[in-house]
Amino acid sequence: MPQVRDRAREACARRTPVEVVTALAPLALAVERREAGRWLADVVRALLRTSPAALTAALSSPDRRTRRAAYAIAVETGLSTEHLLRAARTDPDLPVRILCADAAIRSTADREVISGLLTSGTAAIRAHALQALGDTGSAVAALPDRTAIVRATARFVLRRAGHDPAAHYRSLLADGLPSVIAGLGECGTHSDIALLLPWLGHPSSRGRAETVRALRRLGHPPIDLLPLLTDPVSSVTRQVATALLPHARSLDPTALLPSSTKPRTSRPPPTGSSAPTARGPASPPTSA
Repeated sequence: MPQVRDRAREACARRTPVEVVTALAPLALAVERREAGRWLADVVRALLRTSPAALTAALSSPDRRTRRAAYAIAVETGLSTEHLLRAARTDPDLPVRILCADAAIRSTADREVISGLLTSGTAAIRAHALQALGDTGSAVAALPDRTAIVRATARFVLRRAGHDPAAHYRSLLADGLPSVIAGLGECGTHSDIALLLPWLGHPSSRGRAETVRALRRLGHPPIDLLPLLTDPVSSVTRQVATALLPHARSLDPTALLPSSTKPRTSRPPPTGSSAPTARGPASPPTSA
């Protein structure tokens, strides 16, 4: 109702900027997409731009929306590289960490500072730092990264420098790291299938799943994957099923029988319960 909104605006005007941001920013930013909710979010953002005390309070707010709005403004107006790096490492909100890491990378020419972000627990930050450094040594070290986005960035840096990432993966394959198997599947050729096939028996389920995925990407016929349909780990069998699906019409149904004809055992009745008995027709109602 307009009367309620007018009184709310008057109450906000009587508060200090820090009080408005501390008490009202979480609500304001949560409802700003509503028809009549935008005005309070605009007030909060205006205070963040004009009041250093309000901005400082918002940067340490427990509310993630408030911190996002505060850091978006603080990055524009200027934050120290030290502050940005601390937030990139420790803030619990992923968008804030990425925003601050990108701003830290832009704010410094110190390669040692940027290299420190290569150990971040956030994959996007590691990828951004790797691209900003652009050196082959860091890229080779990042090839076995556990996440696809960092591996892809490392390959981009190496190709730009005239290196073949697949050759590096082949040299690392003997250790059987699942991420190396995945990387070779992402950039290898059909001739790498022979190097990957032995890893279908990888001792770890992740290694077997990544091998199946890599073989599928390199175009290996699915016949060698059928035995893994009985793998005890679901992540492996999901990859096998994904690889087999495009070839479903050409598969021999009998080859799938060992995985679908396991003997079934009937479940015993609960202890203390009697066996169910067949019910006869309901007795007709008796007249009084």
